[in-house]
Amino acid sequence: MNNLIALVNIAGLILIIENYLSYAWSVVGAFRKDQEQSKADYNLLKFSNITFWVLSLYIIAIRFETILPNLYMVFPFQALATLVFWKTTLFTKKNKLSLAFSKDLPEMIYKTGPYSFLRHPFYFSYLLCYTSVSLLLLNPLIFIS
Repeated sequence: MNNLIALVNIAGLILIIENYLSYAWSVVGAFRKDQEQSKADYNLLKFSNITFWVLSLYIIAIRFETILPNLYMVFPFQALATLVFWKTTLFTKKNKLSLAFSKDLPEMIYKTGPYSFLRHPFYFSYLLCYTSVSLLLLNPLIFIS
């Protein structure tokens, strides 16, 4: 049983890092492709994400011994965040969306794929990932970022 918990703890940490890398890819890749967006909005998005990632990874690193036994608690949330993010990414690759910070108006509302369950699946994925890490760390600095 201890080996299973240790394996799930390591998988939870890997999923946290994987989600951060996925979100970084989306910030640089998806949001940056739209040239009409406000530079200030994009810079704020980058700053807030980088601040959260750096703070949370720093706290995980300095409190690793106390956090490691509890990583199994974030595993289901991180796994769901990963699944929702990548299912939505694949869906939007085939069905182009008006992304955040673009100046065009959406032509339609999607009601299929991940959008049949959630109005904003990307945001749901981000919130699930960030909230579970924040609760794991129980550090007020994380909630500020």
